[in-house]
Parts: sequence; structure tokens; C-alpha cells
Amino acid sequence: MNFFFIQKMPKHFITRDGFSITAAARRYLAPLIRGEAPLPYGKDGLPRYVRLKNVAIAKKLVGFPR
Repeated sequence: MNFFFIQKMPKHFITRDGFSITAAARRYLAPLIRGEAPLPYGKDGLPRYVRLKNVAIAKKLVGFPR
């Protein structure tokens, strides 16, 4: 399974030299990256990550024909 979704940016979002973004791209992208939630940090200064329980659950869907 491929869990990655790749979407190409419109050409008018990239500057002519290909190394930066245009003002139009900045206007479009700003709300998507603004206000990122800060990570919780421990006393050691490292980020604290969620630990999953990894508990199996009962299967709910029927199998798909192959």
C-alpha cells in the first residue's frame, strides 16, 4: 500500500529560477502552515511523543475479492 499522496504545485507557484516560491504560493500556503501546535517537551528538553497501546481490535469489514 502506498500511504503517500504527492501533489504537484502549479507552475506559477515556483519562481523562474526554480529555487523559491512566488507571492501567490505564499498566500496559498500560509494558512496551511500557520498556527502549528507546539510539541510538548520533557524535562530533558526532548519532545514527548504519544505511545500507542497497539491493542488488536475485532475485524469489522468483510474480505474483498481478489
